[in-house]
Amino acid sequence: MEFFKIYQQNLLYFIILSFISILLINKILVKIIIKKKIYDLNEKNNNNKIYTGFGFSFVIITFLYLILFLILEDFKNIYYQIKYLSVPMSVIILGTIGLIDDYKGSPIHIRLTLFFMCCFLSTSALSNDILSFVPFHKLQLIMVTLFWVYFINASNFLDGGDKFFINFILPNTIFFCLYYYFFEPDSLRLQINLLILIFMINFNFYNKDPKKFFLGDTGSLTFGYLYFFNILHLIENKEFILAILLSIFILSDVSITLFLRLLKKKNIFSRHKGFFIHISKFLGRSNKETSLAILYVNTILAILAIIYKLYYENFIILVLGFTSIIIYLFYLIKFDFKNLKYTFIN
Repeated sequence: MEFFKIYQQNLLYFIILSFISILLINKILVKIIIKKKIYDLNEKNNNNKIYTGFGFSFVIITFLYLILFLILEDFKNIYYQIKYLSVPMSVIILGTIGLIDDYKGSPIHIRLTLFFMCCFLSTSALSNDILSFVPFHKLQLIMVTLFWVYFINASNFLDGGDKFFINFILPNTIFFCLYYYFFEPDSLRLQINLLILIFMINFNFYNKDPKKFFLGDTGSLTFGYLYFFNILHLIENKEFILAILLSIFILSDVSITLFLRLLKKKNIFSRHKGFFIHISKFLGRSNKETSLAILYVNTILAILAIIYKLYYENFIILVLGFTSIIIYLFYLIKFDFKNLKYTFIN
C-alpha cells in the first residue's frame, strides 16, 4: 500500500490527518498536564506557575507515526531498515527522559548518558563517510556524536521563553519542507518536518496567557535532536554552507556565553541566566521584543538558504548569515560591549 507518495493526493491526506491527530493529542495532553500539575521548575509568569511538558505530545505523535509507517509502508522503502529505527526510538527516549526531568527532575549524569547513547546509535542512520575530510571512520562517529549532543543541549536553552522556540523552529522547518519537496524529494523527511511544522503552529496557541504552556525539556530535546538530524543530512549532501547557515543561530548564543564563562573560570555546567536572551530581559527588553528578534533573524537565515539553493551558491551568503547573527546578538545586549559582563555575572 503506497501511503507515502508525496506527488499525489496522499500528501494532502497526510497533512489533514496529521493536523487533526495533533490537535486531538494536544488537547488530551493539556488536560493531563493540568491534572497532574506539571509546572516549570524555574520559570513563573507574573508569579504564577507555568505548565510544562507540552512537547511530550510530539513523542506520542512520533510513536503513532512509527506504527503507521511500519504497517502501511512497503518494506522495500529505503527507510524500512533497522538502522533507521534508532531515530524514532531516540525521539521517544529523549522525550521521555525530558518529561521526567520536567516533572520531578533527573540526575544530570543519567541524562547525558542517554543523550550520548541516542546520538551514537543514531549515527547508524547516516552515511558511513559523512565527514569525508576526517580520515578515520570511528573518529567521524565520535565527532558527530559530540556535536549532536552539544546541539541538543544548546537547543534546550530556548525553552522557557514566550514563542522563543516557535520563532526559531518555524522558519527553518519551512525551509526543510521546501528542501525535501523541491530540491531533494524525500517523502519521509518531508513528512517529519511537516509534522513539526503543524505541531509548532498548534503549540503557538498554547504558549501564551492565560494558561501558558512550555515545551519543556521533553520538547526542546526532541526538536533539537530532529533539527540536527536535518543538518546532518545537509552535510551528507555536501551542503556545508547550508548546514553552517542553519546552525549558527542555535550555536552562537550558547557557544559565546560558554566561552566567556570559561575565560572567567565559571562553572559552565551550573544553571545560570547568562545567555544573551536572558541578558536582553535583564537589560529591559520584553519577551515580545526578543521573540520577534529571534523570528526575524531565523527568517533571514531561511531566506538566505533559499536564495543559495535557487540563485546564488556563493560564500557571500554565509557572510550575510553571520552578519545577521552578529546584529541580532548586539541587539540583545543593546549594542554595548560592556553588557557582555552579564554572561558570567548572572
